[in-house]
Amino acid sequence: MNFRKITWKHAATAIIIILVIALSLTVWPIEMKYTKSRYGRVYSARKWFLIRGNDGILISAIKDNLKGVNHDYKVHQFERGESANVSLREDLYSGKFVLSGDTAGIVYASSINADYIESRGKLNVAKAELAASMTGDKKSVINQYEKQLELAKTELSKQQRIVERLQKLYDKRFISEEEFQIASDELRILELAAASKEAELTAISSGEKQQEIARLKTYIRSIEDELKNIEKEQSGLIITAPFSGYVERSFGSDTLLILAEADRFLITFPVPVDDYSLIDKNSTIEIITGKGVMNAEIIEISNFIHQINGKDNLLVHAFLTTKNTLIYPGMMTEITIKGRDMNLLPYLANVLNN
Repeated sequence: MNFRKITWKHAATAIIIILVIALSLTVWPIEMKYTKSRYGRVYSARKWFLIRGNDGILISAIKDNLKGVNHDYKVHQFERGESANVSLREDLYSGKFVLSGDTAGIVYASSINADYIESRGKLNVAKAELAASMTGDKKSVINQYEKQLELAKTELSKQQRIVERLQKLYDKRFISEEEFQIASDELRILELAAASKEAELTAISSGEKQQEIARLKTYIRSIEDELKNIEKEQSGLIITAPFSGYVERSFGSDTLLILAEADRFLITFPVPVDDYSLIDKNSTIEIITGKGVMNAEIIEISNFIHQINGKDNLLVHAFLTTKNTLIYPGMMTEITIKGRDMNLLPYLANVLNN
């Protein structure tokens, strides 16, 4: 009987001791830093897409993974019936590194090229008229322009025969409409060039009076300004890389080019909802690679719940700048999260629960 009383006394004492220890741990001045290991997915900070749309539309868009939106969305609409060819650099291939500002390709638009040929022809005619007005000996100049006209007519005749042959093939559906349209546009440009040369020859042959010199000089300046505007428009059709990155393989027939940024990355990883209060944008994110540890910066803690292994998680997005060659878009990488300080008992409970 006395043994039983002693046992109950001991048990009561043990319970009191446990409660005191638990209470002490709750308010214990020693704090532990919230630390968790996770795996995160690596994404390029930005991706540039060059896409061929319907009805002569060329789309250039940048997907900003850091902001979660698309921006710098540019659309170039070519006129119906206009031939527009996109020619990418021949040395572009999947995995190729491209520097920011490098030329990736050129767009050849038939209307702009035709406008340039026409304006250049006007300028040459005006200069020929001016030359005739300012010289008394026109014979050598006329001979020169006659040879240029003959060459232009020869080129035109060759292209006419090509178009006639392609017309028959196109009528039988042996070639595509695009192929026939390209040849027809080239014929139109050569027709403009020949007409321009003929006008130049007429102008140089007829000559002009001395009082026309001032007018011709003014007219020449106006055409030169017009040519500058066309050349500026042509330069806008040169496709340049908006940032440095690697060419990514494209499997879509309408996607002409994908460029993934090379040295800025987004790391996305899950954190249990219960740990939401233990991390913030000041928390330390360590990316562990074979070349050591790198620090990333939290830019967003998502407000949307994601179910992972039956548990509620929030996605955390961190930003990393590095030239580490062991970081690749699409890979899974080990991450250590160091969040807020915790009292010892909550810390131990968090460790046991996870």
